[in-house]
Amino acid sequence: MLLIAMTDRDLQSQANYKTRLYRREIQLLINIQQPDPEYQPILLTDNSIIFDIVTATIKVVRQRFTEYFEQPFTYNLNQPLWKLVEDIRLRQPDWPG
Repeated sequence: MLLIAMTDRDLQSQANYKTRLYRREIQLLINIQQPDPEYQPILLTDNSIIFDIVTATIKVVRQRFTEYFEQPFTYNLNQPLWKLVEDIRLRQPDWPG
């Protein structure tokens, strides 16, 4: 068994990796739901979900995404934003284009 000692710097670089990896796509999802930058979140983590960003109901959130994607938006909204991005890209590999 191999044990690797991680420094605080190593841990910080791993923290929120998926959110940083998909920052462009996550920002687009945020813009759809909350276009005013003044009300957008300052900090997102790998655990952040869409309802950490908006106070709209699930019905309103789905409606906004349905209008943007021009098809019913049936994805799980209670999962981390990075996972939502991955799920969208599975069905729409060229998104966001």
